[in-house]
Amino acid sequence: MDKRALAIVEAVDGPDHPDTRAVVLNLAIAYYGWGKTDLAATYFDRGLASLVKQIDSSFTYMSERQRLQFLATEPGAFPLFFSFAVNGQAKDPTLAGKMYDALLWEKGWSRPTPLLSAPRYWTVGIEKLWHCSIN
Repeated sequence: MDKRALAIVEAVDGPDHPDTRAVVLNLAIAYYGWGKTDLAATYFDRGLASLVKQIDSSFTYMSERQRLQFLATEPGAFPLFFSFAVNGQAKDPTLAGKMYDALLWEKGWSRPTPLLSAPRYWTVGIEKLWHCSIN
């Protein structure tokens, strides 16, 4: 039923609309709750990609207050993904890097890069990872 709702909302509002993102994240949460982690990961990735696209296009022009107000409109997206990533990282080690990227997005600190998502960098420690991402 939610997939049908997603198809309708996507047809009416488009794939990057906040209402579409809400339905996508609801599907991710439902699949996560049902233990279907592969499907949940697909929808979490899609929902967060839509959110990041909006962040990338808007945050440059926003004040800190406006950024915080915008992020307050997406209250469940990051905490639910963090829960999913912590619980699923044994099965999918790349979730640690995705979680780190999402934390940076949530704080508005950085635009994620492939370097930050690379699991091999997690073995060198956060300080070295941060130093590498700055240079």
